[in-house]
Amino acid sequence: MNEEPTEKLKTKHPKFFRNLHGDPTKTCMAWGIECSDGWFDLLSKLCDDIAALNPPDDFCFAQIKEKFGGLRVYIDNGTDAIYDLLDEAEKNSYEICESCGTRDDVTCEGSWVKALCKKCRSQR
Repeated sequence: MNEEPTEKLKTKHPKFFRNLHGDPTKTCMAWGIECSDGWFDLLSKLCDDIAALNPPDDFCFAQIKEKFGGLRVYIDNGTDAIYDLLDEAEKNSYEICESCGTRDDVTCEGSWVKALCKKCRSQR
């Protein structure tokens, strides 16, 4: 994810992103959010929903990335309710273009599987 949307998430939820760009020997968040900007709204909603649950003080993201066309979010110190939100976000990611964020005509295909709309697939 580009710097601007990443900073928006970090500014709104600093505790969740406390390891962002940290020591790579201690966190996979050292490499930032490893997906495209099209999933920004999905991640923003996920963060807001987690915040509404009043997560434990030591809750934070351990890694956020794209894998096999879907969002993967790994955390430290979550609750069952938080894991349910993660599952929902990961499932929804397959229906959202990772590049532009549209829900129109999204499929996961190609030799490197990504959730992309028809327009973004044609630009690959």
